[in-house]
Amino acid sequence: MKADALFFLAIFVFIFVAWVSTGGPKRPISFAGPFITPVTNTGQEQEGYGSWRAALEGEDNWWNGAWSGFVDHNPRESSIGQAQEDLADAQRALQEARLFGPASVYKDIVTLSANTGALAADDPDEEYLTISVSGRAEGPISMSGWRLVSVRTKESATLPSAVSVFRSGSVNQTTPLALSPGERAIVSTGRSPVGASFRENSCSGYLSARQDFVPELAKSCPSPMDDFERFYSGSASDYQACKTAVQNGTRCERPSQGGASNACDNFIREHYSYNGCVTYHASDRNFFGSTWRLYLGESRDDLWPTRNETIKLLDAAGNTVDIVTY
Repeated sequence: MKADALFFLAIFVFIFVAWVSTGGPKRPISFAGPFITPVTNTGQEQEGYGSWRAALEGEDNWWNGAWSGFVDHNPRESSIGQAQEDLADAQRALQEARLFGPASVYKDIVTLSANTGALAADDPDEEYLTISVSGRAEGPISMSGWRLVSVRTKESATLPSAVSVFRSGSVNQTTPLALSPGERAIVSTGRSPVGASFRENSCSGYLSARQDFVPELAKSCPSPMDDFERFYSGSASDYQACKTAVQNGTRCERPSQGGASNACDNFIREHYSYNGCVTYHASDRNFFGSTWRLYLGESRDDLWPTRNETIKLLDAAGNTVDIVTY
């Protein structure tokens, strides 16, 4: 119904502008009366009652004020071209409305975006889309049952559940995805390097030491030296040697164990790893990140065509939240 209304509005705009371009209210017929004046003198020009020349040229011409601000004084130059552009815009809007389909209540609150280079990749582990929730959202939005659908191939994939606090080497409990205002989810076509979809946190950078992530995980782990000064409890005799070993390390990577002492080596193994970082920092105020990593678990690379494609994000009711075309 909305699409049909847009189409008829476009036709009305086109006819209106065409009328204006051919003279509109300035055409003589617009001011002529129903009868012409009788011919009484030779050479007299017949005019309608209420002379249109007087209406247009007289000092009391109200069109000069009321109409001049609305109509181009030289309509022949641009009116037809503008009408054609308006009609083309209306046709595009109609086509987009038909393609979009029934709109979700989350339209304009949740958006879908794509990296066209990533979607053109041959490796499904390098393909990804991004779902973002506006900061204007009133609260967390549950995405349980939401799907991504290819308009071209009709293939679809349901958004997976995810782990809030992932732990390496453990059986992690997943829950239905819910994104809070300002959060986003990177949805990769392939399989998770760590075996699960998860929420990023301040320790996630340690995971990239052994696995590859696309896009890369942020190297935003806690400072190695801050951890050393906060947690190290070794003897004073090896304090400086252990401190030097930690200082030579890199953020989100385990420092080399220089053999300063067994206490130092144990400290490095315990603290400078993903699980160790989570153990000691899960209660930090800034522990949780605003990005989730979701994995559809597809091994094929043709879920999303590499070009000339439109992908829809559908809510649990099957209504369109957003679309992306590339």
